[in-house]
Formats: sequence, C-alpha cells, structure tokens
Amino acid sequence: AQEIDRDKLDTEIKNYLRLVNEYGEVALTFKIKLVKKREELDLQRQDFDELNQLLKMNEKRHKYIETECKYCHSKLTQEQSLTRLGLNNNKFEIIVLRDKISKKIEKLEQEVKDIQCQQYTVEEKIDELNSRIQKSKQLLTIDEYIKARAKTVAVSEIENTVEKEKATRLEHDTKKKELQKEKRKLEKEKEDLKNQIKTTFDDFKNRIRITLGLTDSNELGFLEFKKIDGSGMDKNIKYLGYYLMYFSLIEKYGIYKIPFCMDSFIKNEISTDTANTLFQAIEKYFLSLEHQIFFSIVTDNVQYLESIKSYNIIQVEEHLLSSDKYEAIASQIMEVQ
Repeated sequence: AQEIDRDKLDTEIKNYLRLVNEYGEVALTFKIKLVKKREELDLQRQDFDELNQLLKMNEKRHKYIETECKYCHSKLTQEQSLTRLGLNNNKFEIIVLRDKISKKIEKLEQEVKDIQCQQYTVEEKIDELNSRIQKSKQLLTIDEYIKARAKTVAVSEIENTVEKEKATRLEHDTKKKELQKEKRKLEKEKEDLKNQIKTTFDDFKNRIRITLGLTDSNELGFLEFKKIDGSGMDKNIKYLGYYLMYFSLIEKYGIYKIPFCMDSFIKNEISTDTANTLFQAIEKYFLSLEHQIFFSIVTDNVQYLESIKSYNIIQVEEHLLSSDKYEAIASQIMEVQ
C-alpha cells in the first residue's frame, strides 16, 4: 500500500483552516450587510405603508384617521405622517413619492437576494473545506493505526483474544443472570404451587376426616412421610385417610396419568357401620378418580360398594401365576383397557 505523507497532510490541513478563517470573515461581512439592508428595507416598507394610508385618508377626506408605527406601535395622525415625510396634503405628490419608494424597495429586495446568494456560496465553500479537513484527519488517523498495528501485531492478537473472552464472558454473565431470573421465577412458582397444594391437602384432610369419622388426623403434615403411632383398625383407617389424600392430590395436580393400586386394607373383622364408612370413602375419593384404578377387595365386602355395576370385577382365585390363570386374567385386563 502507498505510504501516507504525514507532512503533506499537516500542511494541507493548515491551509484549509486558513481558508476557512478567511471565508468565515467574508461570510461575517455578508451577514452584517444583510442585517443593514434588511433594516433599510423595513424602513422603506414602513414609509410605503404610510403613504398608502395617506392616500386612503386623502380620498376619504378623513383628516383625523390615525395610522400606527410598525416599530413603536404609536398612533400617527395624518398631519404627523405628512410632516415626517415632508409632504403637503397633495395626492399627486404622495403618489410620486410612493412610486419612488416602491422602486427602492424592489432594488433593496434584489440586493438582499444577491447578498443571500453570495453568503450561501461562501458557506458552501466553508462546508467543503471542513469536509476536506475531516478527510485529511481521517487519513492521519488511519496511518497512525496502520503503523501501530504493524509494530504490535502480537499484542493486537492478544487484545482481540481478550476482547473475545470478555464478550463471551459478558454473554455468559447475561445468560447466567437470565437463568437466575428464570430460576427465581420457577422457585416462586414452585413455592406458590406448593402452598396451593398444601391448602388443597388441608381441605382434603378435613373432608376425608369427616367422611371417615376421624377425631385425630393431625399426626402427619403435608409431605411428611413417617410411621403413624398406634395399632389395630384405628391405625389402618388413618393410613387409608392419608393415602386417599395423596391420591386425590396426584389426581388434581399430577402431569402424568398412571394407574393407582390399593390392596385390601381390612385385615380383621369390623362392624357393618365401620365397613360402610370405609368403603364410602373408597368410592368417593379413590374409585371416582379418572385414573385407571386397581382395588383389591374380598368378596364379602363387595356388598358395601354402592356403584358396583360401574366397576369391572375380576375374580382372583388361587394359583394365580399358573399359565392358564395368567392368560385368563391378562385377557380380562386387556379388555378393560
């Protein structure tokens, strides 16, 4: 590439700056001339307007009609305007002077346009010089960059690597912040859902406790899984109550539909009233779920189910795992599906 002559560029910039100053002085001269010409033009227009008013007053013979000064806004009588303009109340004399002033106005307007045109030309030249100055400065900047890069290629490569690492780190930090924000959002949603499920759990607990006739079902709290103290049928009923609570929660909030299974929970002889209560709870909170339900029950207890006709009953006998028994049971299950 062709080497840049820095001394030549510096000289050019200085010359351009000198020309900008010179043209700036010329432009200032035009501005001053323009201001003076506009002031003179305004005065002539004022005189022209006053003469027109005098003609109107002369024609209508309204001696005391007032005119107004455009500059101080004071009221001028006909006599004051005539005195100021050095005229007699003569229509012909007024018309002659008005026409003379009209020509002056036309001349001044043309002079203003000429000055504006000259001023515009000078300003264009100044803009052109400023553009050249900027281009020359850019060339100097490019030259400095090329020389610096030629001397520090290795450093530049390292800096580029560092910048890339910074950009990557910034991207990772931004992504991390977004993920942390999303995590906080999900944690809040999780906590809100947990509180919502706990509220539903407490509601199910109260309803199931009433259905089962439990006087105490507060041994285990929400998501608290441990052994229940006690023995006998009372303990089994409490376990049943908690199973029904969680089956209901899974039904309400679970994403996936999975089969629910429950083995017979009656191991000992119980009263008819107790059996009615337990199987009423089973039907209300377990067999009514929309999942596929498997419930094991001895034949003698089927009588306690009110909706027996809506259930598919599979009779299970001994030797269930023998080949012929297995095939028969499997075919019944497939029919249900």
